[in-house]
Amino acid sequence: MTQTAILERENKRLRGLLHEGAEIAKAFQKETGMVWGERIGLFLKDVEGTPFSVKDYHYEKPTGEQ
Repeated sequence: MTQTAILERENKRLRGLLHEGAEIAKAFQKETGMVWGERIGLFLKDVEGTPFSVKDYHYEKPTGEQ
């Protein structure tokens, strides 16, 4: 087996694992609060290749009731 074939096989396996991880993260995102849901959303955008959006980043820190 050539190096290229080995690398292609390994790349295919890793893409499958990454896709599986993304599916688990999507399911987990529905069960989490806002902070972790937002982080998971950013991870999924990186994994799935979704374009960057400024609206996805919230710089205000929650301060509780005022």
